[in-house]
Amino acid sequence: MITTLNWLVLLAFAAAAIFVARWVVDATSNRWQGGRSGLAFAFLYLMLLATIAGLSFVTASVIYYEILFQGEFLRLHGLAGLAKAVLIFAGVGYAARYALGLRNPTEAPK
Repeated sequence: MITTLNWLVLLAFAAAAIFVARWVVDATSNRWQGGRSGLAFAFLYLMLLATIAGLSFVTASVIYYEILFQGEFLRLHGLAGLAKAVLIFAGVGYAARYALGLRNPTEAPK
């Protein structure tokens, strides 16, 4: 039962991470005051991905180590560990694809 609950929480976390990633990309691109060169956009892109990766890691750690007290669930080894890592960082993958759709760093894609 505990394992099922952990997987359900992780699936809910991955779903929520996609909405948070979209919000972060939209909010950041709307407020971007930097240059419009390729280098400036690359910097923005890397900072977006780093932000979402950090948020994902910290949030997953807090959920499993501080709230559910099931830290051993986050041991990422084997095929199950790969699935957990993909779910933990689902927001990063979504943000990477969504941010690449930006044609102008000051405009969110439609």
